[in-house]
Amino acid sequence: MERVTTITIDRIAHDGAGEAIHNGKKVRVYGMLPGETGIVELRKRKGIFVGELKELIKASPARVLPHESHFLSCSPWQIATYPWQAAQKFALLQELYGYYDDLPKPSFVPAEQLSRYRTKIEYSVTEADGKLALAFHERGRWGKFVPLPDGCMLASDQMNRAAIDTLKALERARYMGTEIKSIIVRESKTNGGVLACIYVTTRERKELHLEGIGVTGMVLVYSDPLSPASLASEVLERYGIETLAETLDGVHFEYLWDGFFQNNIPMFAHALMEIKEHIDPMDNVLDLYGGVGTIGISIARKAKQVVGAEISDSMAAFAQLNAHKNCISNYHSIAHPAERLPDGLLGKDTVLIVDPPHAGLHPKLIQAILGSTPKKIIYLSCNPETQARDYSTLREHYEVEFIRGYDFYPYTPHLESLLVLSLRA
Repeated sequence: MERVTTITIDRIAHDGAGEAIHNGKKVRVYGMLPGETGIVELRKRKGIFVGELKELIKASPARVLPHESHFLSCSPWQIATYPWQAAQKFALLQELYGYYDDLPKPSFVPAEQLSRYRTKIEYSVTEADGKLALAFHERGRWGKFVPLPDGCMLASDQMNRAAIDTLKALERARYMGTEIKSIIVRESKTNGGVLACIYVTTRERKELHLEGIGVTGMVLVYSDPLSPASLASEVLERYGIETLAETLDGVHFEYLWDGFFQNNIPMFAHALMEIKEHIDPMDNVLDLYGGVGTIGISIARKAKQVVGAEISDSMAAFAQLNAHKNCISNYHSIAHPAERLPDGLLGKDTVLIVDPPHAGLHPKLIQAILGSTPKKIIYLSCNPETQARDYSTLREHYEVEFIRGYDFYPYTPHLESLLVLSLRA
């Protein structure tokens, strides 16, 4: 296949890339929309032909100018109008569940806020013009960086300023770019407060001067340089407050600097409201992948009792603490993996709530569900593809009551989806 060629995009793939068939081969190009023609430079990566747009010849009516030069690294759909984005996401949800003719029609909730919505953002660090710079990886080219002098529009101005000022403090302390793996900034959208988490690849203590940096807390973490992920091997220094707090529907949640919390608070509130509508006062609820109790504690006032299970000891402990601080007595948290539940926890009278990671439900959990057949499953997913895959296994015993998508991540191809299943009669 030619290295540089002219390609017309046929459709949008599930990962958000434009897709075309060229010389009998499938080609994926980020930054192009269906119907567009462009000159593309091709390369083969993991057996797939990937293209980089060099010149646009014919533009889609939905194309707009991107807000940022680095848009391919963070939000590749900045090139399209928001109505087009919402329509694509709704179409994806309909396609995933369109194989079944006995399902209710899906619905879709568009985003309320298109930028500055994230509660967490992770910046890599590179060197540009002899100075440290925030950066994102180039899409599809791990190890190559795009410098970000002003941060990113997905984070608030306060988060971006905190990241930039933190980087300046690291530079004054004479950290080299190769010694800094990432800077993660987290912000409470409802209670205020900003945390900066610095992941470094050296245990050498260097004097950090943090005066004037607009954060309520900061954590300096040693992270194994052999791993590309920002994972904590050892906490080197702590400054200020290590927790953040959010308030949802009158319930106050606290979480640690390394704990999970939803990235788009207004959209999560939409999903949470609809989860509550499927809970009855006499329900015994099991909330798996429960985190710090955001779903389980929120619905506890409507249910008979709720057990939240979370694999992380610290998050399970915070869930119990959050229940106590909110005077919720019918919620109990356990530190336990979802795929190895204690006997008797999942029964026929259980309403099961699951909010799994991107990979979906563990096969052992699916077998436990099929063996115990809880009366209802409420499945919130950050990956509708794995959710639809899991439903294809569960559908022998369950029928769909409700399907709805939510645009948690505008300008990206990602969406959240809520599926409610009840036992077939």
